Amino acid sequence: MDNTLSSLHKFARFFEILLKIVRIMLIVAMSILLIAALVMYIIPNNVFETGGYISDGKLTQKGLDAIMEGINDGIIDIDSESFSFIFVRAETFEGAFTDHIVEVFSQIHLPTILNFIGHMLLILIARLAMLFVLLLFIGKFFKCIRLESSPFTPASVGLLRKIGILSLVYAAVQLLSSGLSSLLASLTFPTGVSYNLHLSFSLSTVVFALLCFCLAFVFNYGRLLQERVDGAAVQ
Repeated sequence: MDNTLSSLHKFARFFEILLKIVRIMLIVAMSILLIAALVMYIIPNNVFETGGYISDGKLTQKGLDAIMEGINDGIIDIDSESFSFIFVRAETFEGAFTDHIVEVFSQIHLPTILNFIGHMLLILIARLAMLFVLLLFIGKFFKCIRLESSPFTPASVGLLRKIGILSLVYAAVQLLSSGLSSLLASLTFPTGVSYNLHLSFSLSTVVFALLCFCLAFVFNYGRLLQERVDGAAVQ
């Protein structure tokens, strides 16, 4: 019994340290993203106007020619999946491919795009912050397991329930952030840009929440059984 409990404590300690490292990495990532978002908001518009490619936040004819030259030379690949959220699929252009691209690029207002990137970074930070809180409580659960003489305690049951609730909140944050991102994109990008409003979240997060609630029920049942056994032993 003592060997099993000792192994359990070592297992809990390992995951406690691992989650602490992950949380530190999340803090670093959120700090970098916050700095990047602030840069997007405060960067002067005239920074990009050197060389005559941009004027008053919009591409000049020289800038449009440079982009079309990059497309024609294969330097800029607008047909890749990574750019599908900005441009209409290439097969829909048919013969008017070049004219349509010029029309889309000519409507882009660079400061607005930079603000959009800043908004997207803040949304990502919010998601990471919620993930940080979730991992914090999971770390507390493993710490509780490590410090107690039995895993079946009221504290561990309560933490499992909180983790389940926080997982559902994180799934809701994922859903809201995806919808907000799509809405901001549809309001930011010009006419002719293909970006459909969509809502999405990770089903695995909901499954994890349900698993936590099930584990909380099992741990609570184990706690009750342990109390009965301890009570019988005392008698």
